[in-house]
Amino acid sequence: SFDQKSKKYSFTDLQDFIQKSVTDHQCFFKKQLLNKNTKGRSFHNFTRETAEKCGSDGISYANLFCFSWKRNIPTDCSHFEIIKKYSEKLLKTQIEILNPEIIIFANGVTGKSVEYRREFFPIELCVNQQDYDVSHGIKRHYLWEFDYENHHCFRIHHPSTHGKNLQKVTEARKFLIEKLLPSK
Repeated sequence: SFDQKSKKYSFTDLQDFIQKSVTDHQCFFKKQLLNKNTKGRSFHNFTRETAEKCGSDGISYANLFCFSWKRNIPTDCSHFEIIKKYSEKLLKTQIEILNPEIIIFANGVTGKSVEYRREFFPIELCVNQQDYDVSHGIKRHYLWEFDYENHHCFRIHHPSTHGKNLQKVTEARKFLIEKLLPSK
């Protein structure tokens, strides 16, 4: 139950906590999909574009780490090794349970999180690799397609990426969305 005054939940057990957390996440994501795009770059602008192209019924998202630390990845947290361990388990369990047709790794090739994404999902296990440099002028740095275990995957920069190569990042993201399932 939720105590309005203290803004806290009470849980009966771990299963109750997990169910409430999943429900909260589903409600938040549904609201995000109904919002209009915001000015600038936003992760949920990307999820809305994807839902518009493919439909929203099968779309889900997860962070590389199970929570942020001071609005960033938790590498500076004193409990980072434990967080990393359970984040990997959580992600892989979500993939196993949801069994997505397509996985989009949207955290690019630079920054602190890349090392951990590659640790969780080793490049050596990525097969049937495809880049679009020759065919469409989009370097692998911006868009990379591959199969990982039994899943078709893409890797792009995070949708909130900014900087001198923003146009290339945006072009790669638009190309990816066009490659996804036909509009419904």
